[in-house]
Amino acid sequence: MFSDVVLIHRPGGKGSITLHPELKEAVSPEFAKHWFFWQTCLRQIAIADELTVGALKAHLEPNDEVYQGEAAYGFLLEIICGLHSPLLGETEVYGQFKNAVAAFQFPLTPWGSHLRRFFKVLFEDAKRIRQAHLEDLGSQSYGSVLRRELRGLKHIHILGAGQLVQEILPWLTKDGNQVHIHARDTVKARQQLAGVLKAGSTKVHCLPAGHGALGVLPVHTDDTDMVHTQAVIIAAPVSAKFLELWLKGAPELVVIADLRADSATDLPQLQSETHLVLGDVFSRITQNQALLAERKEAALAAIRDAVHERNSYVEYRPFGWEDVCA
Repeated sequence: MFSDVVLIHRPGGKGSITLHPELKEAVSPEFAKHWFFWQTCLRQIAIADELTVGALKAHLEPNDEVYQGEAAYGFLLEIICGLHSPLLGETEVYGQFKNAVAAFQFPLTPWGSHLRRFFKVLFEDAKRIRQAHLEDLGSQSYGSVLRRELRGLKHIHILGAGQLVQEILPWLTKDGNQVHIHARDTVKARQQLAGVLKAGSTKVHCLPAGHGALGVLPVHTDDTDMVHTQAVIIAAPVSAKFLELWLKGAPELVVIADLRADSATDLPQLQSETHLVLGDVFSRITQNQALLAERKEAALAAIRDAVHERNSYVEYRPFGWEDVCA
């Protein structure tokens, strides 16, 4: 059904550490209108018909992958189902692709109509496969675990602003929570978190002067609004003694998510209904691995079936593709 569809995949995209030339820039303006381009932080994808793809062949790199027909359809279906994402079955890549297709100006040609049909059945299959195999996969990352544990809690404070906080912050701000980040260097923290800070929902506060790994200075509650906090996430190498003094201004903490490496042995004495240590987070992630592997294999099998079904489908156009554009 889509034997003439060619897909070029270039690993690496916007925001990636390694710079990758843009596929779009390699296509001359007269051919550009025939191409569909899509770019994420993990990959670049270009789609065209086999007659047009020759315009880009001279610009391909050694790591570029070229798929055609069934292989192109199956590969793209795997991507938008979240099977190539770090987080199995994640929905953001599906939404990004739908937005890219919605913004695309389909050429008023037989190829444009053919491509529109290609995307239509692709979304139909992706929706069906996701609903059957990739929903309710449970917690697969620090962020998803914490979001589940803190569900319904709107006032969250985070101690630290490193890479781990960069990972969990998008999860914690999804529901419109008020997130306060405490760091020794607020300028550096804002720079590190610039890509994930949401205006109005996240604030960065400075820890007291002299704070260090063994510091014991309490934070000023009138500066940081700690009196209203419901949950605190510890993502910095501080001592239990520091935590006890730093959090004494909070009247009653509902959840403490303690992500320090020694959180299981250096236990602070805190007033909290729940004290979730790093080991608990690990166990919530790892216990789900068998289920994830099973679901992924089932989704891949469903994609193979969908590709076979679409390839077996025959459309009869007695007047050729021109009747689509009439």
